[in-house]
Amino acid sequence: IRSLTGSTPPPSIFWPTNGETLTATVGSGFNQTVSYLGVGNPTLEISAGSLPPGISLNGSGQFTGTPTTTAPLVTRIYPVTLRVIDGADSATVSIVFEILPPPLPEITPETYTANVGLPMNKSISFYSSTAGTITLVEGSLPPGVSISGSNRLIGTPTSAGTYTAKLRVTDSYSQTVNGDFVFEIGSPISVSISASLSSMMLTAYGETSTNSTISTSAPDAFIICGFYKDADLSGSNYQIYDCTQKQYSSWVSNGVTSEEYYYTDFENTSLIIRAYGPDATNEEYPDIDTPFLATVTVSLTRNPPPPAITISTTNFQPRTATNVGVGLSNFDTSLSYQATVKFVNVTTNAEVTNGTLIATKGGTSLIPGYSSYSAAKLGFKGTYSQIAAALASMTWNPEFGTGNITVRIGIASMPGTTEFYYDANSGHYYKYVSTALPWVGARTAAEATTLFGLRGYLAEVNSAAENFFIGKETSATNVWIGASDRAVEGTWIWDGATTAYPKPTGSGSNSGRSAAFHSWANGEPNDWPWHAPSKPEREDCAVTNWQGKIGMWNDWPCLIAQPYLIEFGGRPGETSTATGATLTTTVNAMPPVQYTITYDPAGGSETPTAPSKITGVKFALAGAISRAVSGGITYQFAGWKTGGNLYKAGETFTVGSANLTFTAEWVQLYEVTYLVNGGSFSNSETVNDAECTAGANRCTNGQTIKLNTSPTRAGYTFVDWKNQSGASVVDSNNAVAGIQTAISSTNYIFSATWTPITYTITYTSSGSSAPTQSALEQGEAFIVGTAGTRAGFEFNGWSDGDSIYLPDSEFIVGSSNITLTAQWTAVFAIAYSPGLGSGTPSTDTSSYPGGYAAVVSTDAGISRSGFTFSDWSDGTTTYQAGDIYTIGTSNVTLTAQWAAVPPAPTPPPAPAPTPKTEEPVTNQAEIALALKAALDALQVDVAKNQKIYQEMFTSFTTGDSSISTLIPHKKSGAIINAKTEGILSSQSANITIPVKKVSLSSKAQDELKDRVRIRVTSDGISVTPVSGFTGVVIVPVAATVDGVETVVLNKVVINPVPPKAQSFAPTDINKSSITWAPSSSQTTGYLVTLNGKEICQTTATTCPVAALIGPKSVVTITALGNDQTVSTPVVIPYVASKPIPALKVNFAVGSSILSTPQKNEIRSVARVIATQGFTKLVVSGFTDSNGSLALNKKLSEARAKSVAAFMRTLLPTIQIKASAFGPTNPIASNKSKSGQAQNRRTQISAW
Repeated sequence: IRSLTGSTPPPSIFWPTNGETLTATVGSGFNQTVSYLGVGNPTLEISAGSLPPGISLNGSGQFTGTPTTTAPLVTRIYPVTLRVIDGADSATVSIVFEILPPPLPEITPETYTANVGLPMNKSISFYSSTAGTITLVEGSLPPGVSISGSNRLIGTPTSAGTYTAKLRVTDSYSQTVNGDFVFEIGSPISVSISASLSSMMLTAYGETSTNSTISTSAPDAFIICGFYKDADLSGSNYQIYDCTQKQYSSWVSNGVTSEEYYYTDFENTSLIIRAYGPDATNEEYPDIDTPFLATVTVSLTRNPPPPAITISTTNFQPRTATNVGVGLSNFDTSLSYQATVKFVNVTTNAEVTNGTLIATKGGTSLIPGYSSYSAAKLGFKGTYSQIAAALASMTWNPEFGTGNITVRIGIASMPGTTEFYYDANSGHYYKYVSTALPWVGARTAAEATTLFGLRGYLAEVNSAAENFFIGKETSATNVWIGASDRAVEGTWIWDGATTAYPKPTGSGSNSGRSAAFHSWANGEPNDWPWHAPSKPEREDCAVTNWQGKIGMWNDWPCLIAQPYLIEFGGRPGETSTATGATLTTTVNAMPPVQYTITYDPAGGSETPTAPSKITGVKFALAGAISRAVSGGITYQFAGWKTGGNLYKAGETFTVGSANLTFTAEWVQLYEVTYLVNGGSFSNSETVNDAECTAGANRCTNGQTIKLNTSPTRAGYTFVDWKNQSGASVVDSNNAVAGIQTAISSTNYIFSATWTPITYTITYTSSGSSAPTQSALEQGEAFIVGTAGTRAGFEFNGWSDGDSIYLPDSEFIVGSSNITLTAQWTAVFAIAYSPGLGSGTPSTDTSSYPGGYAAVVSTDAGISRSGFTFSDWSDGTTTYQAGDIYTIGTSNVTLTAQWAAVPPAPTPPPAPAPTPKTEEPVTNQAEIALALKAALDALQVDVAKNQKIYQEMFTSFTTGDSSISTLIPHKKSGAIINAKTEGILSSQSANITIPVKKVSLSSKAQDELKDRVRIRVTSDGISVTPVSGFTGVVIVPVAATVDGVETVVLNKVVINPVPPKAQSFAPTDINKSSITWAPSSSQTTGYLVTLNGKEICQTTATTCPVAALIGPKSVVTITALGNDQTVSTPVVIPYVASKPIPALKVNFAVGSSILSTPQKNEIRSVARVIATQGFTKLVVSGFTDSNGSLALNKKLSEARAKSVAAFMRTLLPTIQIKASAFGPTNPIASNKSKSGQAQNRRTQISAW
């Protein structure tokens, strides 16, 4: 087909070409793609021969794989035929695979140099197409050297000298080749490596860095590698860093830097730098375990971050203890510390107070000056973990919401004895010494005392905060401090340190009344003279806490022994070994929060109110309220409940830190109630129990009563009583005196439970087997079973004695057993027989109920040679197609009747004209008179014998219209031309007259001028209609026939031009309006036919059709002209763009049952639907607006299904869909009974 038509090319293989050789090598991958063509999904295959081992043809048209072979290793040839198949066609090529043996291995001889003691790791240069193996076949390798599994020379030579060896490479095909190798082993080489600095501190960006220079005696070709890890050399993951030959090594050229940017992987780092032999990197970089020649380590240490204190809470509610959220970081956890927490004036550093700080003591202990773990300030000491735990537990409960306040938390290394203090304000330590000494002795003793690397001195007090701290922390009186005017009387300076050591930064500064800060008592210093012989000295030294007045100074004789206070810190150049940190930050004691007080009556009749209050305020709860009886329960007020606790009415309550809701608590009394659920008591018992005698017939909780006797209910059997929990009530005394039970909140309403009585559903059918249905309870619904079948009968539904139900309709069970009996209507068949004809009638045998008006079928499908169909006969009466046949009480067969076709009439031969005895008239006037006389005689004769002439003229058309035949008219002497011309009014007729001397009377022309124009032609006449004329005209002409002058009459039939048809779409299956464009000719009207039958004759251009029209219906329009002339019929095409309404079936109220008349009506429509080409039906159910939407929706669905089910039995091959619309789309108003009746319908629409 492809070759003949040339529509598509044949399949082809473009490469490889026929006879081509494809070469591959054993062990080497092979991949070649075949180039081919084919239509659709062509198949490529090997049709002859075998592919070489290891090579295959895949589904993508590729030769792929690795050739394999067996000994001997020789070139092998594999001829194959490659074919592509495309449907029934194919194409082939013959090719050859040449498989070459694998190449021989190769090895390159070489001389190696090495030294004793230096590790050797060298590659051997060889080639093998497969995995090769190196072996020693002659000579020897240097001692300490061997061939590794990866074919490398490895090991450490132990003896100097020259060694020769023959090495062999062997591939996987057992092919071998040898090579000669020489090894020159020199004497040992000594290598050293060193660092100028063995340890350094890491420096940050911007700081001055240091550098450790790396030196080594290794030759340039030797390898220098660096590794780094934790400073203590712990861990297992060493990192390689800059491993290269010495002459290129950055370790040797740059050394080791202290810049921390280079060592981000470790907090503290040890760098290990090692020297290796020249072969160290031939195979891979060495690791920390690779043997080396020399090594050096440089340690780098990072300065730790300073200790820090943080808090996470900044806002605090007054009178509410809130955790401060103290966090510590970067402290040495192995040390012990002391901690202080206080509020301070950020400007003066003086202590302030607001509320209470509370911490959990744990393992800590208080430091001097602090008396409690719940106070305005806190101070305690302990190990790091103890201090951290105590601070983490610390809460602050502000007394007032005064806004921002500064808190200062100080933590410092704990001194070894309890007399030391730490001031977080100044960062200094203080020590109170109770051993009394004169002022100078006290100063000497102070400088002899050290703490954390700090040398002491008599305390200098330079601020109110420091003075306040000392006064508070040191409870002793008259304590020496460092102020004195010993050097210059009246000039007070801080002089608590000697010149033996660097003095504190404040030494020598003013400590008198003119100082920036002082705390001299009133009237002091006054240098009061001591005149007693035992007290010769004046007052030149200062004490604090004068006479117990905290923080107040006084001048005092220096020789009097007093306790003293040592201060540590503040000397220039000192470095403290103490660790500590101070946090000074702002926290917020927020304004008081007003908390709401709400009462929930929980069903009570009153809702008390109370104003909002702040934390700590006390108030009295609301009084008792009442609650109405509800659901049979009486309530007594028990109190107000909040937070799970119950409080009495009027009880005092203290506001906390949250809104308050108090809910009324009620004690219940129960009204016992029986819910009979459709039943009733047969005696005097009621739905409330008379045994309840507590207030208003209420039962108390726990009261035992006897339940009422069992109620009764039609259609049900009583089971038991159930309480509110759904549990069956259990008799507490085993039915000794009825059912007894104790009343509780879940056991005072008793509900009767019932078992419904079920009713049987039985189907009775005189036809086929009947459906079955299980027993159901009253009120349950079931779907009525399928239709029965019975020969000679039509199934009409199932009857329960009152109503008839169709299959698939819903039946609701009542209070008795149900029997559904099949309803039947006898039906009788109409069969069609061709009689003496042959063929099969187009209409199958159909059955109808008695009295039904059946439409008689057409004769389509049957015929009889030499006969035409005339009608159908039932043996008594004949019927035409389309007639109505009324079904009787028995089956009937309608037999075709036939009429013989008469033979076509043979026209009689034209008699020879009788010559006239008169002489021919030669005068034209006389010819005209004779023509008129003949015509007049003919017209008189025609008038008398109109039917004969009509038939005669009509019969002329049965002859051969192409031949003119002249027929004499005996009475008039005229001759009739048997050739009749039939034309349209828009055409001309050319009539041939086989005579001589044709002439036309002017009178005849004048008489016909309004209808036709006539002219004489060379062989006859030409007739042309005028102004769209239609009709039959007789054109007389004078002619000489056989030498006799006579008249020849010529008949011309002028038919109307057909009208212009238009397509139409039916608006209803029994209603259409057909319109058309008028004919351009003269018309007397138009004829419309449907399937060959006249349905309309009109002078208008539209025709209403009250008949069913479907896709197979044939509608024609014919224009009617004068003299019964007609145009060619025009067929109007059927067009329908939507379902066509076919039938409305109305129902009684609430019914979906079809009556027998309704079924007969549906049968009539169904026959038409089946014969007119419809393929789909839509059955839509509707209701009036009475009742609920859900019920109407269900009823409309039942109606639609009822009609659809019946139509499926009539039209099994047509698709039928049922839809339900309830009360929507009414066709009439639902306000009237008549409108509601119209809306209770189903609408059948055809497609």
